[in-house]
Amino acid sequence: MILYFLIILLIIIFFVFLKRKTALLLSFIILSLMAGLRKYTVGVDTLQFYEAFNNIGQTNDWTFSEFRYEYGFSLLCKILYLIFKDPQSLIFVTSIFINFSVYIFIKNNSKDYFLSTLLYIFLNYYFNYMNIMRQAIAIAILLLFYKFLKNKQYLFYLLGIIIAFFFHKTALMGLVLILVKMLTKFKYLNFSIAVCGIIAFIFYKEIFMFGANFLGDYYLAYLNSEFADSNYFGSLLMVLQSFGISVSCGYLYYKIRKKDRLANSSFLMTISIVTLFCLALVMRMNIFNRISAIFEIYLIIFVPNILDNYKCSSGYILKNRLLLASNIKYFCLFLTLLFFLGINFLRPEWYGVVPYEFFFM
Repeated sequence: MILYFLIILLIIIFFVFLKRKTALLLSFIILSLMAGLRKYTVGVDTLQFYEAFNNIGQTNDWTFSEFRYEYGFSLLCKILYLIFKDPQSLIFVTSIFINFSVYIFIKNNSKDYFLSTLLYIFLNYYFNYMNIMRQAIAIAILLLFYKFLKNKQYLFYLLGIIIAFFFHKTALMGLVLILVKMLTKFKYLNFSIAVCGIIAFIFYKEIFMFGANFLGDYYLAYLNSEFADSNYFGSLLMVLQSFGISVSCGYLYYKIRKKDRLANSSFLMTISIVTLFCLALVMRMNIFNRISAIFEIYLIIFVPNILDNYKCSSGYILKNRLLLASNIKYFCLFLTLLFFLGINFLRPEWYGVVPYEFFFM
């Protein structure tokens, strides 16, 4: 963990002494290089993709029908194999792309680059993306197309979903983001999602079966794997963390007058609620963590944007607004840092990124 702490310290130094855009860029260059130069032993699933690279690269069948991976990922492996032959190229290229996408996402959408960057690390999304390579690519594609969703250009965003689908089928959950965006002005949207979340928690297995039948036999096989197990300990921690963030920032959201709310605040608030219930479903069945991953990344802009929106809102004494926003900011940082340290010290096997090794050592 020492190396990761040094990276965090570097990021803090960047933001203290440099302009925020420069600091953000340098931070993500460091994060990208760290992820891209890691050995195949860093990340629980990295070895799986490392070995698949050679198998896919050496096949003469460009339909890749013998492999269980989505076509886009298999094609990427094949192209990189023809160019480099080295499976490290897959780790490097995907790490650069994934973290570049998060960088653009923060740069274009966050009101506080520093806070978003720290949340990306403290919420363990950075570590998780070293594991779920295929899905992380799909998420990265959806983030690059987020500007179209934000501007209600749904056809262009749908194109992004289609592209992302060729890397991981859970990209179809991007349709939920479109639906939420379209229903943002619906008065009882958040209440309706809460009700649906409770129903889903009760009938989780039936919901999974419906989705698995739609996506194919490969996902039905999860019923006989560890992904079908419940996970009340680990998932409960994630739920508590998400609950703390959603409630504290939600409190500020509902204190902001409707006329003062930023155009996208309602959307982000709703997505934080969707994330919370998806994480609750993981307690019933591990495989639902694939669903929650599609939504949870939006927390890194939800927190700073709600804080900024509240500070700039009218109707309250400025000093009180600044104090409350500051308290909630530090609460969120403390909460996420606490979970970050707890998980990576007490349960390092969850992400498998500790200890870190460079591929050339």
